[in-house]
Amino acid sequence: MLSYLLANPAFREEMFATDSDLDQSSSMDGAEYLASSIFLGMLLGGALLGFLSDNIGRQPTLLIGLLTNATSGMLSSLPFLTPTFKQLTMWRFIAGIGIGATVPPLFSLASEWSPKEIRGSVVTTVASFWMVGSLFVSGLAWCLFHGTDTQGSQSATVWRVFAALCAL
Repeated sequence: MLSYLLANPAFREEMFATDSDLDQSSSMDGAEYLASSIFLGMLLGGALLGFLSDNIGRQPTLLIGLLTNATSGMLSSLPFLTPTFKQLTMWRFIAGIGIGATVPPLFSLASEWSPKEIRGSVVTTVASFWMVGSLFVSGLAWCLFHGTDTQGSQSATVWRVFAALCAL
């Protein structure tokens, strides 16, 4: 999702432009923190919350992770909670914790609930849906950003709509 946002001129202008920039969309100071924050969150979420599933159960941990990811993704789309890239970086980090928290219980549940004869196929199918989600996000980005005028108030809100839809 983030690669589509970083490529969007309206997003770059809103999140990274300063008053001193001559070309307001060219400065992307801090984009590396924004891009890496989700991966740091995933690392910590998987490492720390993966153990939680042994204590409270795999299903509750999976649901906590999904809720954390969806909530932080939705909150990241709200202008009053995310006026700068620093706040967006925080929300993406929290979303990463949620994503990381879902991986250990998801694959454990898939292998525990599937019959022994087809366990490998079931886990492979579950893992392949990561790519199905990526294709969905790509299609959504194309629909929302394709041909979008980079000027005006409509383009300023398109990336927020995209972020909210990705959170669902």
